[in-house]
Amino acid sequence: MDDLTEARSDPAFWDSSAPSHAASVQKVADILAEASGQEPSEVITDIKYDARPIDERMPEMMAAADNVEEIDVTSKLNLPEGFEFDQAEAEQVQDWLYSAEISQPEIDGFVDLYSQALTWDDTRIEQEKVQALASLDFKYGDKREKALHLAYSAANSISPDFVNYLDLTGLGNRFEVIETLINFARRKGHEI
Repeated sequence: MDDLTEARSDPAFWDSSAPSHAASVQKVADILAEASGQEPSEVITDIKYDARPIDERMPEMMAAADNVEEIDVTSKLNLPEGFEFDQAEAEQVQDWLYSAEISQPEIDGFVDLYSQALTWDDTRIEQEKVQALASLDFKYGDKREKALHLAYSAANSISPDFVNYLDLTGLGNRFEVIETLINFARRKGHEI
């Protein structure tokens, strides 16, 4: 078994609630970096561990969607050094996220990812895509393409410009973003 296959066979790689999930994902990222001629580095440092079952976390995640006025996209924005805040872009993204009726914790996660994505190069974006596809394969199996189509349709229903934004920033390659879009579509009555 090669190193990548072995790393991906670690159950913690697939289980974001596992305490060793971040370390497992980091190991896969390091292997992919080496394979692409990059130096291994800590590219996955922000995975937060929450051992509560999804049933316990869901009310908290959905609470903010009931009161959109309290949602603030910029509340947790942490721009990398050298990047300036773009008010017009922030307002546009906020409008898209409001229309998706997602919760404050989901928005906070999106803002955190955006802050990181500002520094991503093409190699990192490709790594994100590979990891997302692997996670989608694991979760949806032979329905992966349907899941991706559902996420794309959900993003497009928010705005075709939102789809372009996700592509340009690389955020559309993150499993968490894809899952958020799938959940939005499910709340609207669509299934895979």
